[in-house]
Amino acid sequence: MAEKRQAYSAEIERAEKFRRMGRPAQAEAILRKILAGAPAHAAANYHLGMLYHLAGRNSLGIPYLETAVRLAPNDFEAVFNLGVIQHEEGKLDNARAHLEGAISLRPEDPRTHSLLGQLHRDQGNIAAAEAALQKSLSLDPDNDDTLVQMGFLSHIQGNGDEARNYYERALILNPVNGEAYYRMAMLRDGKAGEPVIRKMDAAYHSPAMGNLDRTLTGLSLGFAFESLGQYDRAFGYFQEANLLQKRSTDYSYQRQAAFFDRHKRGLEPPFLEHCAENAIDDETPVFIVGLPRSGSSLVEQILASHPDAHGAGEVEYSRLFVEETERLTAKPFPQDIATVPPGVFSGISRKYIKMLRAGAGTAQRVSDKLPHNFLRLGLFAATMTNARFILCERDPVDTCLSIYQHFFAGAHGYACDLVELGRYYRLYQDMMSHWQRLFPGRIYTISYEDLVLEPDSQIRQLLSHCGLTPDPACLRFHETGRLVDSPSAMQIRRPIHRDSVGRWRNYEKQLQPLRKVLDG
Repeated sequence: MAEKRQAYSAEIERAEKFRRMGRPAQAEAILRKILAGAPAHAAANYHLGMLYHLAGRNSLGIPYLETAVRLAPNDFEAVFNLGVIQHEEGKLDNARAHLEGAISLRPEDPRTHSLLGQLHRDQGNIAAAEAALQKSLSLDPDNDDTLVQMGFLSHIQGNGDEARNYYERALILNPVNGEAYYRMAMLRDGKAGEPVIRKMDAAYHSPAMGNLDRTLTGLSLGFAFESLGQYDRAFGYFQEANLLQKRSTDYSYQRQAAFFDRHKRGLEPPFLEHCAENAIDDETPVFIVGLPRSGSSLVEQILASHPDAHGAGEVEYSRLFVEETERLTAKPFPQDIATVPPGVFSGISRKYIKMLRAGAGTAQRVSDKLPHNFLRLGLFAATMTNARFILCERDPVDTCLSIYQHFFAGAHGYACDLVELGRYYRLYQDMMSHWQRLFPGRIYTISYEDLVLEPDSQIRQLLSHCGLTPDPACLRFHETGRLVDSPSAMQIRRPIHRDSVGRWRNYEKQLQPLRKVLDG
Protein backbone atom coordinates (compact mmCIF):
# COMPACT_ATOMS: atom_id res chain seq x y z
CA MET A 1 0.00 0.00 0.00
CA ALA A 2 2.86 2.37 0.85
CA GLU A 3 4.41 1.65 -2.55
CA LYS A 4 1.13 2.43 -4.29
CA ARG A 5 0.76 5.73 -2.40
CA GLN A 6 4.34 6.61 -3.34
CA ALA A 7 3.62 5.75 -6.99
CA TYR A 8 0.50 7.93 -6.96
CA SER A 9 2.47 10.82 -5.46
CA ALA A 10 5.07 10.52 -8.18
CA GLU A 11 2.35 10.45 -10.85
CA ILE A 12 0.66 13.52 -9.39
CA GLU A 13 3.99 15.34 -9.46
CA ARG A 14 4.40 14.29 -13.08
CA ALA A 15 0.93 15.64 -13.87
CA GLU A 16 1.82 18.94 -12.21
CA LYS A 17 5.01 19.10 -14.28
CA PHE A 18 2.97 18.69 -17.47
CA ARG A 19 0.57 21.41 -16.28
CA ARG A 20 3.44 23.83 -15.63
CA MET A 21 4.81 23.04 -19.10
CA GLY A 22 1.49 24.05 -20.66
CA ARG A 23 0.43 20.49 -21.50
CA PRO A 24 -2.89 20.14 -19.63
CA ALA A 25 -4.16 17.20 -21.71
CA GLN A 26 -1.29 15.01 -20.54
CA ALA A 27 -1.81 16.16 -16.94
CA GLU A 28 -5.53 15.36 -17.17
CA ALA A 29 -4.85 11.88 -18.57
CA ILE A 30 -2.49 11.02 -15.70
CA LEU A 31 -4.92 12.25 -13.02
CA ARG A 32 -7.87 10.46 -14.58
CA LYS A 33 -5.87 7.24 -14.69
CA ILE A 34 -5.13 7.55 -10.95
CA LEU A 35 -8.80 8.16 -10.18
CA ALA A 36 -9.88 5.21 -12.30
CA GLY A 37 -7.94 2.97 -9.91
CA ALA A 38 -8.41 5.02 -6.74
CA PRO A 39 -11.51 7.28 -6.98
CA ALA A 40 -11.14 8.24 -3.30
CA HIS A 41 -7.64 9.66 -3.74
CA ALA A 42 -7.98 13.14 -2.26
CA ALA A 43 -4.88 14.67 -3.86
CA ALA A 44 -5.73 13.42 -7.35
CA ASN A 45 -9.26 14.83 -7.03
CA TYR A 46 -7.81 18.14 -5.85
CA HIS A 47 -5.28 18.46 -8.65
CA LEU A 48 -7.79 17.52 -11.34
CA GLY A 49 -10.27 20.05 -9.96
CA MET A 50 -7.61 22.76 -9.98
CA LEU A 51 -6.52 21.76 -13.50
CA TYR A 52 -10.05 22.35 -14.75
CA HIS A 53 -10.26 25.61 -12.81
CA LEU A 54 -7.05 26.92 -14.37
CA ALA A 55 -8.46 26.01 -17.79
CA GLY A 56 -11.55 28.11 -17.10
CA ARG A 57 -13.80 25.05 -16.67
CA ASN A 58 -15.04 25.58 -13.13
CA SER A 59 -18.25 23.59 -13.61
CA LEU A 60 -16.08 20.50 -14.23
CA GLY A 61 -13.60 21.32 -11.50
CA ILE A 62 -15.94 21.97 -8.58
CA PRO A 63 -17.19 18.35 -8.14
CA TYR A 64 -13.60 17.08 -7.90
CA LEU A 65 -12.70 19.76 -5.37
CA GLU A 66 -15.82 18.94 -3.36
CA THR A 67 -14.74 15.30 -3.31
CA ALA A 68 -11.24 16.30 -2.24
CA VAL A 69 -12.61 18.34 0.66
CA ARG A 70 -14.94 15.56 1.71
CA LEU A 71 -12.01 13.12 1.74
CA ALA A 72 -9.54 15.55 3.38
CA PRO A 73 -11.56 18.14 5.33
CA ASN A 74 -8.41 19.49 7.03
CA ASP A 75 -6.56 20.20 3.78
CA PHE A 76 -6.39 23.99 3.90
CA GLU A 77 -5.54 24.53 0.21
CA ALA A 78 -8.43 22.33 -0.94
CA VAL A 79 -10.95 24.01 1.37
CA PHE A 80 -9.65 27.48 0.53
CA ASN A 81 -9.58 27.00 -3.24
CA LEU A 82 -13.02 25.43 -3.30
CA GLY A 83 -14.33 28.54 -1.53
CA VAL A 84 -12.53 30.82 -3.99
CA ILE A 85 -13.91 29.00 -7.04
CA GLN A 86 -17.44 28.77 -5.65
CA HIS A 87 -17.27 32.54 -5.09
CA GLU A 88 -16.26 33.02 -8.73
CA GLU A 89 -19.22 30.90 -9.79
CA GLY A 90 -21.72 32.82 -7.69
CA LYS A 91 -22.32 29.99 -5.20
CA LEU A 92 -21.97 32.48 -2.40
CA ASP A 93 -23.38 30.56 0.56
CA ASN A 94 -21.23 27.50 -0.20
CA ALA A 95 -18.22 29.73 -0.78
CA ARG A 96 -18.71 31.47 2.56
CA ALA A 97 -18.91 28.13 4.38
CA HIS A 98 -15.63 26.97 2.85
CA LEU A 99 -13.79 30.24 3.38
CA GLU A 100 -14.90 30.23 7.01
CA GLY A 101 -13.73 26.63 7.19
CA ALA A 102 -10.36 27.65 5.80
CA ILE A 103 -10.10 30.37 8.46
CA SER A 104 -10.76 27.80 11.18
CA LEU A 105 -7.87 25.75 9.78
CA ARG A 106 -5.50 28.76 9.49
CA PRO A 107 -6.85 31.72 11.47
CA GLU A 108 -3.77 33.83 10.74
CA ASP A 109 -3.90 33.56 6.95
CA PRO A 110 -4.61 37.14 5.74
CA ARG A 111 -5.73 36.27 2.20
CA THR A 112 -8.63 34.14 3.46
CA HIS A 113 -9.96 37.00 5.58
CA SER A 114 -9.60 39.32 2.59
CA LEU A 115 -11.51 37.01 0.28
CA LEU A 116 -14.19 36.47 2.91
CA GLY A 117 -14.54 40.25 3.13
CA GLN A 118 -15.08 40.45 -0.63
CA LEU A 119 -17.70 37.72 -0.42
CA HIS A 120 -19.53 39.52 2.40
CA ARG A 121 -19.48 42.64 0.21
CA ASP A 122 -21.00 40.70 -2.68
CA GLN A 123 -23.75 39.54 -0.34
CA GLY A 124 -24.42 43.12 0.76
CA ASN A 125 -23.16 42.63 4.31
CA ILE A 126 -21.01 45.74 4.62
CA ALA A 127 -20.25 45.51 8.35
CA ALA A 128 -19.02 41.91 8.01
CA ALA A 129 -17.04 42.83 4.88
CA GLU A 130 -15.26 45.67 6.63
CA ALA A 131 -14.50 43.55 9.69
CA ALA A 132 -12.98 40.76 7.57
CA LEU A 133 -10.90 43.15 5.47
CA GLN A 134 -9.65 44.99 8.56
CA LYS A 135 -8.70 41.64 10.08
CA SER A 136 -6.74 40.83 6.94
CA LEU A 137 -4.94 44.19 7.14
CA SER A 138 -4.12 43.63 10.81
CA LEU A 139 -2.33 40.44 9.75
CA ASP A 140 -0.73 41.98 6.65
CA PRO A 141 -0.84 45.81 6.84
CA ASP A 142 1.08 46.32 3.59
CA ASN A 143 -1.11 44.21 1.34
CA ASP A 144 -1.96 46.49 -1.57
CA ASP A 145 -4.72 44.21 -2.89
CA THR A 146 -6.58 44.32 0.42
CA LEU A 147 -6.23 48.10 0.52
CA VAL A 148 -7.84 48.21 -2.92
CA GLN A 149 -10.70 46.09 -1.62
CA MET A 150 -11.14 48.46 1.32
CA GLY A 151 -11.21 51.31 -1.17
CA PHE A 152 -13.81 49.59 -3.29
CA LEU A 153 -15.96 49.02 -0.20
CA SER A 154 -15.94 52.79 0.40
CA HIS A 155 -16.40 53.40 -3.33
CA ILE A 156 -19.67 51.45 -3.66
CA GLN A 157 -21.05 53.23 -0.60
CA GLY A 158 -20.42 56.57 -2.30
CA ASN A 159 -17.42 57.62 -0.18
CA GLY A 160 -15.20 58.73 -3.05
CA ASP A 161 -12.51 60.59 -1.08
CA GLU A 162 -12.05 57.71 1.34
CA ALA A 163 -11.88 55.28 -1.57
CA ARG A 164 -9.24 57.35 -3.35
CA ASN A 165 -7.14 57.44 -0.17
CA TYR A 166 -7.10 53.63 -0.01
CA TYR A 167 -6.24 53.33 -3.71
CA GLU A 168 -3.38 55.81 -3.37
CA ARG A 169 -2.02 53.95 -0.34
CA ALA A 170 -2.10 50.73 -2.37
CA LEU A 171 -0.19 52.37 -5.21
CA ILE A 172 2.53 53.64 -2.87
CA LEU A 173 3.09 50.01 -1.89
CA ASN A 174 2.75 48.65 -5.41
CA PRO A 175 2.94 51.16 -8.28
CA VAL A 176 1.92 48.47 -10.82
CA ASN A 177 -1.38 47.52 -9.17
CA GLY A 178 -3.69 47.83 -12.17
CA GLU A 179 -6.89 47.34 -10.19
CA ALA A 180 -6.07 50.40 -8.04
CA TYR A 181 -5.72 52.57 -11.16
CA TYR A 182 -8.91 51.15 -12.65
CA ARG A 183 -10.95 51.65 -9.48
CA MET A 184 -9.67 55.22 -9.26
CA ALA A 185 -10.74 55.80 -12.86
CA MET A 186 -14.23 54.57 -11.96
CA LEU A 187 -14.54 57.33 -9.34
CA ARG A 188 -14.99 59.75 -12.27
CA ASP A 189 -14.11 62.67 -10.02
CA GLY A 190 -11.89 64.51 -12.49
CA LYS A 191 -8.80 64.21 -10.28
CA ALA A 192 -6.65 62.27 -12.74
CA GLY A 193 -4.28 65.20 -13.35
CA GLU A 194 -0.90 65.15 -15.08
CA PRO A 195 1.10 63.64 -12.15
CA VAL A 196 -1.37 60.74 -11.85
CA ILE A 197 -1.34 60.18 -15.62
CA ARG A 198 2.48 60.17 -15.67
CA LYS A 199 2.52 57.60 -12.88
CA MET A 200 -0.03 55.43 -14.69
CA ASP A 201 1.85 55.67 -17.97
CA ALA A 202 5.13 54.69 -16.30
CA ALA A 203 3.44 51.69 -14.70
CA TYR A 204 1.78 50.75 -18.02
CA HIS A 205 5.16 50.55 -19.74
CA SER A 206 6.95 48.88 -16.83
CA PRO A 207 8.22 45.32 -17.49
CA ALA A 208 7.14 44.52 -13.92
CA MET A 209 3.47 44.86 -14.84
CA GLY A 210 1.56 41.69 -15.73
CA ASN A 211 -0.99 41.51 -18.55
CA LEU A 212 -4.09 41.82 -16.37
CA ASP A 213 -2.69 44.84 -14.53
CA ARG A 214 -1.61 46.35 -17.85
CA THR A 215 -5.10 45.82 -19.30
CA LEU A 216 -6.71 47.58 -16.33
CA THR A 217 -4.15 50.40 -16.42
CA GLY A 218 -4.62 50.85 -20.16
CA LEU A 219 -8.36 51.28 -19.69
CA SER A 220 -7.66 53.76 -16.89
CA LEU A 221 -5.37 55.80 -19.14
CA GLY A 222 -8.10 55.79 -21.75
CA PHE A 223 -10.54 57.33 -19.29
CA ALA A 224 -7.93 59.84 -18.13
CA PHE A 225 -7.27 61.15 -21.65
CA GLU A 226 -11.00 61.07 -22.43
CA SER A 227 -11.60 63.41 -19.48
CA LEU A 228 -9.05 65.77 -21.05
CA GLY A 229 -10.81 65.66 -24.41
CA GLN A 230 -7.87 63.86 -26.07
CA TYR A 231 -10.06 61.27 -27.75
CA ASP A 232 -7.61 59.84 -30.29
CA ARG A 233 -5.05 59.20 -27.58
CA ALA A 234 -7.75 57.82 -25.25
CA PHE A 235 -8.98 55.35 -27.85
CA GLY A 236 -5.45 54.18 -28.49
CA TYR A 237 -5.21 53.03 -24.88
CA PHE A 238 -8.70 51.48 -24.93
CA GLN A 239 -7.74 49.56 -28.06
CA GLU A 240 -4.40 48.36 -26.70
CA ALA A 241 -6.00 47.22 -23.44
CA ASN A 242 -8.68 45.27 -25.27
CA LEU A 243 -6.15 43.63 -27.57
CA LEU A 244 -4.22 42.52 -24.49
CA GLN A 245 -7.32 40.99 -22.96
CA LYS A 246 -8.41 39.38 -26.21
CA ARG A 247 -5.21 37.32 -26.27
CA SER A 248 -6.26 35.63 -23.02
CA THR A 249 -9.84 34.83 -24.08
CA ASP A 250 -11.21 31.89 -26.01
CA TYR A 251 -14.31 33.49 -27.49
CA SER A 252 -16.21 31.97 -30.40
CA TYR A 253 -19.13 33.67 -32.10
CA GLN A 254 -20.38 30.29 -33.28
CA ARG A 255 -20.45 28.92 -29.72
CA GLN A 256 -22.17 32.09 -28.51
CA ALA A 257 -24.81 31.91 -31.25
CA ALA A 258 -25.45 28.24 -30.44
CA PHE A 259 -25.79 29.16 -26.73
CA PHE A 260 -28.44 31.79 -27.53
CA ASP A 261 -30.25 29.42 -29.88
CA ARG A 262 -30.30 26.71 -27.20
CA HIS A 263 -32.15 29.10 -24.86
CA LYS A 264 -34.66 30.09 -27.53
CA ARG A 265 -35.44 26.47 -28.43
CA GLY A 266 -35.62 25.25 -24.84
CA LEU A 267 -37.92 27.97 -23.53
CA GLU A 268 -40.58 28.01 -26.23
CA PRO A 269 -44.41 27.50 -25.95
CA PRO A 270 -44.30 23.76 -25.06
CA PHE A 271 -42.32 24.67 -21.94
CA LEU A 272 -44.72 27.50 -21.09
CA GLU A 273 -47.67 25.09 -21.31
CA HIS A 274 -45.71 22.57 -19.24
CA CYS A 275 -45.39 25.10 -16.39
CA ALA A 276 -48.80 26.77 -16.61
CA GLU A 277 -50.66 24.93 -13.86
CA ASN A 278 -47.81 25.09 -11.36
CA ALA A 279 -46.64 28.66 -11.94
CA ILE A 280 -46.69 30.90 -8.86
CA ASP A 281 -48.42 34.28 -8.77
CA ASP A 282 -46.20 36.16 -6.31
CA GLU A 283 -45.83 39.81 -7.42
CA THR A 284 -42.51 40.42 -5.68
CA PRO A 285 -39.93 39.96 -8.47
CA VAL A 286 -38.94 42.71 -10.89
CA PHE A 287 -36.36 41.55 -13.42
CA ILE A 288 -34.25 44.41 -14.79
CA VAL A 289 -32.49 43.09 -17.88
CA GLY A 290 -30.49 44.27 -20.88
CA LEU A 291 -26.87 44.47 -21.90
CA PRO A 292 -24.29 45.82 -19.44
CA ARG A 293 -23.84 49.61 -19.56
CA SER A 294 -27.41 50.15 -20.80
CA GLY A 295 -28.67 52.11 -17.77
CA SER A 296 -29.83 49.23 -15.59
CA SER A 297 -28.05 50.57 -12.46
CA LEU A 298 -29.82 53.91 -12.86
CA VAL A 299 -33.20 52.24 -13.34
CA GLU A 300 -32.73 50.05 -10.28
CA GLN A 301 -31.61 53.04 -8.19
CA ILE A 302 -34.76 54.95 -9.19
CA LEU A 303 -36.98 51.97 -8.40
CA ALA A 304 -35.18 51.21 -5.11
CA SER A 305 -35.77 54.81 -3.98
CA HIS A 306 -39.50 54.05 -3.74
CA PRO A 307 -40.59 53.25 -0.16
CA ASP A 308 -42.35 50.08 -1.35
CA ALA A 309 -39.45 48.73 -3.41
CA HIS A 310 -36.03 47.24 -2.75
CA GLY A 311 -33.07 46.80 -5.09
CA ALA A 312 -31.29 43.48 -4.56
CA GLY A 313 -28.66 44.26 -7.21
CA GLU A 314 -26.93 41.75 -9.47
CA VAL A 315 -27.81 38.63 -7.52
CA GLU A 316 -27.05 35.17 -8.87
CA TYR A 317 -30.16 33.43 -7.56
CA SER A 318 -31.37 32.49 -11.04
CA ARG A 319 -28.63 29.85 -10.90
CA LEU A 320 -31.02 27.83 -8.74
CA PHE A 321 -33.09 27.08 -11.84
CA VAL A 322 -30.07 26.34 -14.03
CA GLU A 323 -28.31 24.04 -11.59
CA GLU A 324 -31.37 21.98 -10.67
CA THR A 325 -32.41 21.63 -14.32
CA GLU A 326 -28.94 20.45 -15.33
CA ARG A 327 -28.86 18.04 -12.40
CA LEU A 328 -32.14 16.45 -13.47
CA THR A 329 -31.53 16.42 -17.23
CA ALA A 330 -27.76 15.84 -17.19
CA LYS A 331 -27.64 18.25 -20.16
CA PRO A 332 -26.65 21.89 -20.61
CA PHE A 333 -29.43 24.28 -19.62
CA PRO A 334 -32.13 24.44 -20.92
CA GLN A 335 -31.98 21.28 -23.04
CA ASP A 336 -34.81 18.87 -22.20
CA ILE A 337 -36.17 21.33 -19.65
CA ALA A 338 -39.74 20.25 -20.44
CA THR A 339 -38.92 16.81 -18.96
CA VAL A 340 -38.43 18.36 -15.52
CA PRO A 341 -41.61 18.03 -13.39
CA PRO A 342 -43.30 21.46 -13.24
CA GLY A 343 -43.57 21.21 -9.46
CA VAL A 344 -39.78 21.45 -9.33
CA PHE A 345 -39.93 24.93 -10.84
CA SER A 346 -42.63 26.16 -8.49
CA GLY A 347 -40.48 25.00 -5.57
CA ILE A 348 -37.41 26.74 -6.95
CA SER A 349 -39.45 29.90 -7.64
CA ARG A 350 -40.51 30.08 -4.00
CA LYS A 351 -36.92 29.55 -2.86
CA TYR A 352 -35.74 32.22 -5.31
CA ILE A 353 -38.26 34.75 -4.00
CA LYS A 354 -37.34 33.95 -0.40
CA MET A 355 -33.69 34.63 -1.18
CA LEU A 356 -34.58 37.76 -3.15
CA ARG A 357 -36.58 39.14 -0.24
CA ALA A 358 -33.72 38.77 2.25
CA GLY A 359 -33.09 42.25 3.62
CA ALA A 360 -36.05 43.71 1.72
CA GLY A 361 -38.25 44.28 4.77
CA THR A 362 -41.87 44.92 3.82
CA ALA A 363 -41.14 45.97 0.22
CA GLN A 364 -43.82 44.99 -2.26
CA ARG A 365 -41.39 44.76 -5.17
CA VAL A 366 -37.78 43.55 -5.18
CA SER A 367 -35.57 43.91 -8.24
CA ASP A 368 -33.04 41.44 -9.59
CA LYS A 369 -30.65 43.45 -11.79
CA LEU A 370 -28.52 40.71 -13.32
CA PRO A 371 -28.36 42.03 -16.91
CA HIS A 372 -27.87 38.68 -18.62
CA ASN A 373 -31.08 37.33 -17.17
CA PHE A 374 -32.41 38.43 -20.56
CA LEU A 375 -31.35 34.96 -21.72
CA ARG A 376 -33.69 33.28 -19.22
CA LEU A 377 -36.62 35.65 -19.48
CA GLY A 378 -38.85 32.89 -20.87
CA LEU A 379 -38.10 30.75 -17.83
CA PHE A 380 -39.14 33.48 -15.38
CA ALA A 381 -42.23 34.43 -17.37
CA ALA A 382 -43.38 30.81 -17.40
CA THR A 383 -42.73 30.02 -13.74
CA MET A 384 -43.67 33.38 -12.12
CA THR A 385 -46.77 34.69 -13.85
CA ASN A 386 -46.88 38.06 -12.04
CA ALA A 387 -43.18 38.90 -12.25
CA ARG A 388 -42.42 42.23 -13.93
CA PHE A 389 -39.81 42.65 -16.65
CA ILE A 390 -37.97 45.87 -17.43
CA LEU A 391 -35.75 45.96 -20.49
CA CYS A 392 -33.13 48.71 -20.38
CA GLU A 393 -32.12 49.99 -23.78
CA ARG A 394 -29.62 52.62 -24.83
CA ASP A 395 -28.20 53.76 -28.15
CA PRO A 396 -26.47 50.58 -29.47
CA VAL A 397 -23.21 52.36 -30.32
CA ASP A 398 -23.04 54.09 -26.92
CA THR A 399 -23.78 50.77 -25.21
CA CYS A 400 -21.09 48.88 -27.10
CA LEU A 401 -18.54 51.67 -26.67
CA SER A 402 -19.10 51.69 -22.91
CA ILE A 403 -18.70 47.91 -22.75
CA TYR A 404 -15.47 48.21 -24.75
CA GLN A 405 -14.15 50.82 -22.32
CA HIS A 406 -14.77 48.73 -19.20
CA PHE A 407 -13.19 45.53 -17.94
CA PHE A 408 -15.30 42.40 -18.22
CA ALA A 409 -14.17 38.93 -17.14
CA GLY A 410 -13.56 35.99 -19.44
CA ALA A 411 -17.23 35.02 -19.76
CA HIS A 412 -17.68 38.24 -21.76
CA GLY A 413 -15.14 37.46 -24.46
CA TYR A 414 -17.15 39.44 -27.00
CA ALA A 415 -16.43 42.65 -25.06
CA CYS A 416 -12.84 43.22 -26.22
CA ASP A 417 -13.37 43.29 -29.99
CA LEU A 418 -15.50 45.88 -31.80
CA VAL A 419 -16.70 43.51 -34.52
CA GLU A 420 -17.59 40.77 -32.02
CA LEU A 421 -19.37 43.36 -29.87
CA GLY A 422 -21.54 44.28 -32.82
CA ARG A 423 -22.29 40.65 -33.62
CA TYR A 424 -23.14 39.96 -29.97
CA TYR A 425 -25.47 42.95 -29.93
CA ARG A 426 -27.30 41.53 -32.94
CA LEU A 427 -27.73 38.18 -31.13
CA TYR A 428 -29.10 40.05 -28.12
CA GLN A 429 -31.58 42.00 -30.29
CA ASP A 430 -32.79 38.78 -31.87
CA MET A 431 -33.25 37.18 -28.47
CA MET A 432 -35.27 40.11 -27.13
CA SER A 433 -37.46 40.15 -30.27
CA HIS A 434 -38.13 36.46 -29.59
CA TRP A 435 -39.28 37.15 -26.03
CA GLN A 436 -41.39 40.13 -27.14
CA ARG A 437 -43.23 37.87 -29.59
CA LEU A 438 -43.80 35.20 -26.95
CA PHE A 439 -44.85 37.60 -24.17
CA PRO A 440 -46.52 40.62 -25.79
CA GLY A 441 -47.14 43.40 -23.29
CA ARG A 442 -45.20 41.80 -20.41
CA ILE A 443 -41.82 43.42 -21.08
CA TYR A 444 -41.59 47.14 -20.38
CA THR A 445 -38.84 48.81 -22.40
CA ILE A 446 -37.25 51.95 -21.00
CA SER A 447 -34.89 54.01 -23.12
CA TYR A 448 -31.89 55.56 -21.36
CA GLU A 449 -32.07 58.57 -23.66
CA ASP A 450 -35.78 59.12 -22.97
CA LEU A 451 -35.19 58.71 -19.25
CA VAL A 452 -32.55 61.43 -19.05
CA LEU A 453 -34.50 63.78 -21.36
CA GLU A 454 -37.93 63.32 -19.72
CA PRO A 455 -37.32 61.90 -16.24
CA ASP A 456 -40.70 62.84 -14.74
CA SER A 457 -42.88 61.08 -17.29
CA GLN A 458 -40.51 58.13 -17.74
CA ILE A 459 -40.29 57.47 -14.01
CA ARG A 460 -44.08 57.62 -13.67
CA GLN A 461 -44.47 55.02 -16.41
CA LEU A 462 -41.77 52.83 -14.87
CA LEU A 463 -43.50 52.85 -11.49
CA SER A 464 -46.87 52.20 -13.07
CA HIS A 465 -45.52 49.11 -14.80
CA CYS A 466 -44.32 47.85 -11.41
CA GLY A 467 -47.71 48.53 -9.78
CA LEU A 468 -46.31 51.36 -7.66
CA THR A 469 -47.72 54.83 -7.10
CA PRO A 470 -45.58 57.89 -7.95
CA ASP A 471 -43.24 59.00 -5.18
CA PRO A 472 -40.99 62.10 -5.15
CA ALA A 473 -38.11 60.07 -3.68
CA CYS A 474 -37.71 58.38 -7.08
CA LEU A 475 -36.85 61.73 -8.66
CA ARG A 476 -34.25 62.25 -5.92
CA PHE A 477 -32.73 58.82 -6.47
CA HIS A 478 -29.21 60.24 -6.14
CA GLU A 479 -29.91 60.92 -2.45
CA THR A 480 -30.80 57.28 -1.73
CA GLY A 481 -28.12 55.70 0.43
CA ARG A 482 -27.80 52.11 -0.71
CA LEU A 483 -25.00 49.81 -1.74
CA VAL A 484 -24.36 49.86 -5.51
CA ASP A 485 -21.77 47.29 -6.59
CA SER A 486 -21.34 48.53 -10.15
CA PRO A 487 -18.97 50.66 -12.27
CA SER A 488 -21.81 53.21 -12.16
CA ALA A 489 -21.67 53.45 -8.35
CA MET A 490 -20.56 57.09 -8.36
CA GLN A 491 -22.51 58.18 -11.43
CA ILE A 492 -25.91 57.28 -10.01
CA ARG A 493 -25.20 59.45 -6.98
CA ARG A 494 -25.51 62.47 -9.28
CA PRO A 495 -28.82 63.96 -10.44
CA ILE A 496 -29.98 62.97 -13.93
CA HIS A 497 -27.56 64.31 -16.55
CA ARG A 498 -27.06 63.96 -20.29
CA ASP A 499 -23.27 63.63 -20.33
CA SER A 500 -23.36 60.01 -21.53
CA VAL A 501 -25.80 60.53 -24.41
CA GLY A 502 -24.06 60.36 -27.78
CA ARG A 503 -20.59 59.77 -26.33
CA TRP A 504 -19.75 57.57 -29.30
CA ARG A 505 -19.48 60.67 -31.53
CA ASN A 506 -16.14 61.44 -29.85
CA TYR A 507 -14.85 58.23 -31.43
CA GLU A 508 -16.82 58.20 -34.67
CA LYS A 509 -13.82 57.37 -36.87
CA GLN A 510 -12.52 54.55 -34.63
CA LEU A 511 -15.96 52.93 -34.24
CA GLN A 512 -16.58 52.32 -37.94
CA PRO A 513 -16.01 48.52 -37.65
CA LEU A 514 -18.66 48.35 -34.90
CA ARG A 515 -21.15 50.56 -36.74
CA LYS A 516 -20.76 48.52 -39.92
CA VAL A 517 -21.87 45.36 -38.09
CA LEU A 518 -24.70 47.09 -36.24
CA ASP A 519 -26.01 48.69 -39.44
CA GLY A 520 -25.68 45.50 -41.45
